[in-house]
Amino acid sequence: VPQPSVAEMLRAWWAEAVGALLVFGWQMPWRWRGHDDHLPADAQGRRGLILVHGFVCNRGIWNPWWQRLREVGVPCIALNLEPVFGSIDLYPPHIEDAVRRMSAATGRSPLIVAHSMGGLAVRAWMREFDGDARVHSVVTVGTPHHGTWLARFGFAPNTQQMRWGSLW
Repeated sequence: VPQPSVAEMLRAWWAEAVGALLVFGWQMPWRWRGHDDHLPADAQGRRGLILVHGFVCNRGIWNPWWQRLREVGVPCIALNLEPVFGSIDLYPPHIEDAVRRMSAATGRSPLIVAHSMGGLAVRAWMREFDGDARVHSVVTVGTPHHGTWLARFGFAPNTQQMRWGSLW
């Protein structure tokens, strides 16, 4: 891959800065209810998608994907993991509810896409609710499966669980 020019790096930085501002300054705090879960009446037989957000996020993080998912007819549920600063072990019932709803609507096991801490919440759900037998597949993006250095700066139960060397 060729070395990017200064102009290309500045454009990339600007796009990232604006994107972060839109997501973290607008979509999550003010538009997290902007899109309802998409479980159309004709969802039976389709593969559904469950979206699980990461640390200090909410379902608003997935807003940029909603229009395209609806256009292609993907049944979709996005979660809010609560309490925000609670133990990761408190999140599996939220995921279980989404899996049950999606499976009932589609008649098929769902695909789960999880970002960051959401991937750890999915692992906790899989242990607690026999997830291997009930999910089509799980994709984790940026999940600290072995902990993260940044968690040393947090004191909430979920950040302590994400530290390197955590028993969790």
